This record gives sequence, C-alpha cells and structure tokens, in this order.
Amino acid sequence: MTDPKDCCEPSIGSVRFPDDLADKAKIFRALGEEVRLKLVHLVRDDEVCVCDLVAVMGMPQGTLSHHLGVLQQAGLVTARKQGRWNYYKATPLALGTVDNLRVAAHA
Repeated sequence: MTDPKDCCEPSIGSVRFPDDLADKAKIFRALGEEVRLKLVHLVRDDEVCVCDLVAVMGMPQGTLSHHLGVLQQAGLVTARKQGRWNYYKATPLALGTVDNLRVAAHA
C-alpha cells in the first residue's frame, strides 16, 4: 500500500474555515426534509396558525410541531403564541435561503 506522504506535495497550505459553518450546516439539515421545505413555503408570506398547517399537511400536530421546532431552532421560522395556538412565519433568513436554493436548482 502506498503511503499518502509519497503521493505528491501538498497543494493545500494552512486552511482556516469560516466560523459560521456550523450555523450553515444547521440550516441545511433543517431544510433537508421535504416536509420542512413545504412548511417554509406555507408560512413564507403570512403568519399561519399551526391548526391550519395540520389541516393542510395532513399530519399529526405533534409531528408537525417537531418539524416546526427544527425550523425555529435553525432561525428559519418565528413562533408567536396566541391563546392555545402557535402562529408561524418564515424569517428573512429562510426566504433568502429558499430563494437561493431555487435559483441554484434551475442553474
């Protein structure tokens, strides 16, 4: 077996990665499921009650709340409690990220 040191001279010197890569990875993980992309789409223009999201998505509220929590932790949606219901809205970060993904997908 060949020793990697015998392969070639390293072409990559000292590397410094951006400090925000962990935050970016969290965003990609959050958007890595189709259901979460659909949720961002549904809350992109207006604040929407979770009860309406349950009806549209056709999934249990607990499952939906989990997905919304992941999006909220990534900074992609905000939540506001009114009475017994939460209302969700996409953040500017979500809108910019989804728009950039849309452009990249059509490139």
